[in-house]
Amino acid sequence: MDYKELDNILSDAVNDSELCCDDIPSIALYLDQIVNLISAKSHEGAPRFYDRTLTKTMVNNYSKAGMITPITGKKYSKEQIVQMLMINSLKNTFSISEIKGAMDAFYAIDGVDGDTLMEVYDSYIELRHKAKVACTESTKSMIELNDFNIENKIDYLKAVLGVVAMADYFNCIAHAMLENILPQKAADEETDEYEVPKQIEREVKKGAKAVKKEAKKEYKAQKKSDSTKNDKPPVPSTDASIEDELSLIEAEVDRALRSDQASTED
Repeated sequence: MDYKELDNILSDAVNDSELCCDDIPSIALYLDQIVNLISAKSHEGAPRFYDRTLTKTMVNNYSKAGMITPITGKKYSKEQIVQMLMINSLKNTFSISEIKGAMDAFYAIDGVDGDTLMEVYDSYIELRHKAKVACTESTKSMIELNDFNIENKIDYLKAVLGVVAMADYFNCIAHAMLENILPQKAADEETDEYEVPKQIEREVKKGAKAVKKEAKKEYKAQKKSDSTKNDKPPVPSTDASIEDELSLIEAEVDRALRSDQASTED
């Protein structure tokens, strides 16, 4: 690892690409159009940011949580698209309940409307551009101040830990600042948008195991009963086929949950 390679790593690490308000059409869009628009923009950045794109399931979840203003028909306005973008970006740091609390507090301010939201969002995108420079420079300064020789593997790992420490404290600062303007109830909520899917997953797998156990028990009992009658036992399904059927059910559930979470998706 040399310093030129470090520069490349830092540059790639912050190479994301997000929509600004001017990139969003003024006309209302269908959800598929919005998802494609955001995905295309994210793919202008580094691959590490591809999985942060918005999905239809995520939008539906945000709508159900009351975080996106109700739509008329099947199209979303520019303001609603900006709401989606803001939520999708903030969820990398805050929980869904915290984001909802922040947006509720924002819209509760006198005089705030859709234009205000777009102004704030564009300011946020501008701040992200400045933060890219600040973060890379802070990383280099931390390495220099601690006399780390990144060509030495131990010192390089120490530098990684230094970045982790900074990220951890910045995360804590962001939460502390947000909590200062939120009602205590919203700040204390620990609800996770993935908790319900996780509970469903656990229950389905538990139920599948119970079904599997009972099916095997019944099959063995039937086999024993038929053998005492010297009859050839009917084999509508075997242990293996039962296992295969339940595995397919579990696989479908896992796939659906992963798609819903992509996020998580979140």
